[in-house]
Amino acid sequence: MAENSTAKSMPEKRLGFLGYLLILVGAVLMNFSPFFGVISVFGFVLAAIAWLDLGGRSKEKVMIGNGMFMLVFLAVSFALPVAALFFGNIRILVYGMLALFAITLVSLFFDLASHLRAYRRFKARGFLLGFTFRIVGILFSIYLISSLSALLRVNSFSNVLELTSAFSRITPQVSAMAVVVVLANLFSALGFYELR
Repeated sequence: MAENSTAKSMPEKRLGFLGYLLILVGAVLMNFSPFFGVISVFGFVLAAIAWLDLGGRSKEKVMIGNGMFMLVFLAVSFALPVAALFFGNIRILVYGMLALFAITLVSLFFDLASHLRAYRRFKARGFLLGFTFRIVGILFSIYLISSLSALLRVNSFSNVLELTSAFSRITPQVSAMAVVVVLANLFSALGFYELR
């Protein structure tokens, strides 16, 4: 009974747990149809609201900032291609991509800081593991970008077969990166589930 009343008084616990799980479910189902991406978007919104609620309840501004920038990132991601098509101006797309990159960096900072702060504040180990796997994911991303740049720099890719063969060399790293992303989101869901 006490557990039920705690869950009811902490909507962010359910929102965050469900949100991060839906992000993963949508990403998996997109292999069958891109329309399933709507599930991930809905999960992303739920996770953002959960951070806003958790930050409001705990008076932690970094968590509120995380929720806000998650929603801003989502809004700009959708508005950018629509604006570029509507106005038919390539400059809008270029400036929009630069703005989205800047928002992504700021959002990433808030995301990392929120997970670390949530662990210290609520002693939920899932948040610490989510933070750790996000750091691993960032390092993996840097490594993949450098590997891809090296491939493009030393290969002329005179035909499709050469291009396919070259990219197949980094397939294991891409697969490992996917596993890291999955684990990062799973542990974020666990962190919200552990809230007391």
